[in-house]
Amino acid sequence: MKHSFLFTVFYLFVINVFSQDYTHSLEGINKVNVSSETTIVIKNHNKNEFLISEKENIRTTDKAKGLKAVFGQGNDNTSFGVEVEKDGSILKVKGLRDRLAKDLIIYVPKEMNVSLEVPSNNDIYINDLASEIEAKTNNGNIILKSVTGPVIIENNNGNVIINFDEIDQSLPTSIIASKGDIDISLPSDTPANLTLKTPRGEFYTDFDLELTQQSLDDKNNRKKRPIITKLNNGGVAITLIASYGNIYLRKK
Repeated sequence: MKHSFLFTVFYLFVINVFSQDYTHSLEGINKVNVSSETTIVIKNHNKNEFLISEKENIRTTDKAKGLKAVFGQGNDNTSFGVEVEKDGSILKVKGLRDRLAKDLIIYVPKEMNVSLEVPSNNDIYINDLASEIEAKTNNGNIILKSVTGPVIIENNNGNVIINFDEIDQSLPTSIIASKGDIDISLPSDTPANLTLKTPRGEFYTDFDLELTQQSLDDKNNRKKRPIITKLNNGGVAITLIASYGNIYLRKK
């Protein structure tokens, strides 16, 4: 029993000593801004710190050990090809590797507000956050699971898929996909005021909706009118716009 306890203590000591994770305190920080050419993956943990885990991210190859990577886009002060700087109450995170590199996987507390941007042909994944989320991609998908919002989404060319645990009622939610579908799942009792626009697509739902403005073609300019309706007697404003795609609104 004594030997087992000593082995456990020694094992934890070794793990802590040789762990090469990057962490940054989030004391006084209310938002984490992340930009990267690679795919961005956001997960939560129960610590008040920003974390890049060595187990899930690229550090350096064996051939480059003892050498420092140099990037023209910024200063790699994490040894993961990422620049991290505190700017007042915002933590700015900049991925320095090109779009073909491995995904950038980071951890933040569940209640931390995040703003993410991928200007290249890659995706954004967020799992289990109860905070404000801003996400923007140029040519990729945006997939959010188990979130509460509010969310502000802009996707130039790709799909937006969001599974809400609930909808925060404090601020509006806006989701825009220029060329792609919007697929949203909401709890059946969600109160919301909906504005839906599908100029070149269709709208599908299993909610019972009462339209306050019918979606009829305007014969003068041949543009569809937006669908304006309420869920559960109304609540926070939710705007969904799929310019060249469909909108799917699903009941959980």
